[in-house]
Amino acid sequence: EHITIPVAKVNDGNLYRFGYNADGKVIRFLLIKISESAIGSAFDACELCGAEGYYQSGASVICKNCSAEIFIPTIGKEGGCNPIPLPSKIEDQKIKINLNDILGGKKLF
Repeated sequence: EHITIPVAKVNDGNLYRFGYNADGKVIRFLLIKISESAIGSAFDACELCGAEGYYQSGASVICKNCSAEIFIPTIGKEGGCNPIPLPSKIEDQKIKINLNDILGGKKLF
């Protein structure tokens, strides 16, 4: 089972935040265009700062806890203050995220 989101809804360079309700706990995740052909997907959480999450200010994505600026093309990759990666793929102009991968992030929130 997959969550499917049209690429056209998130392909404008803005940060999009989503939530999946799993037994009363909301698992938050992010999508943002990281290149002409790719969308970065990650949990709205960091290994260092936990579930504080991120916001966008102009052309920057910022950690709500420590104010670290995240280099947008690295969203979806591990390391530093980057959001924790969430696997996804694009098929037929739709972003597909495996529901089990989302549920695997429940412990983060």
